[in-house]
Amino acid sequence: FTLIELMIVVAIIGILAAVALPAYQKYVTSSKIAEGIGIASGPQSGIQAYYNVNTAFPTYATSAQWEELSNATLQNFTGVSLSYDNSDGSIDFSGTMSGGISIGFTLVPRAMTGGMLDWNCTPTVGTNYFPTTCR
Repeated sequence: FTLIELMIVVAIIGILAAVALPAYQKYVTSSKIAEGIGIASGPQSGIQAYYNVNTAFPTYATSAQWEELSNATLQNFTGVSLSYDNSDGSIDFSGTMSGGISIGFTLVPRAMTGGMLDWNCTPTVGTNYFPTTCR
C-alpha cells in the first residue's frame, strides 16, 4: 500500500468512529436509565394489588417505604428521590446519573377494564436519553 492509501483508510476509520461514538454513548446512557426505571417500578405491584381490591389508590400514612427506596444505593445514580401521589397513584423519580446528567420521570397508572392498571412512563428531565419504553 502507498502512504496515500493508508491515509485514506485512517481518515475513513476516523469518520466512522466520529459518527458511531455519540450513538454508542447515548445507548449506554439509556441502558443506565433502565436501573432507575426498575427501582421506580418496584412499588407498582403493591399499588396494583391495592387497586384491585379497593378500586382506589392507596394512601400512605408515612413515607417510610418511599424513603427506603430513595436511599437505596444505585450503581448509576446519586441523589435519588422517589415520591408517590395519593390522588392519582403516580410515582415520581428524580436523580443524577454518575456522569452528572439529571434524570426525572413519572410513572402514571391508567385504569383499564377488569381492574388492571396500565402504567405509562413520561420523562420530565433529560428526555433525550430515555429508552424507547419511556418516551
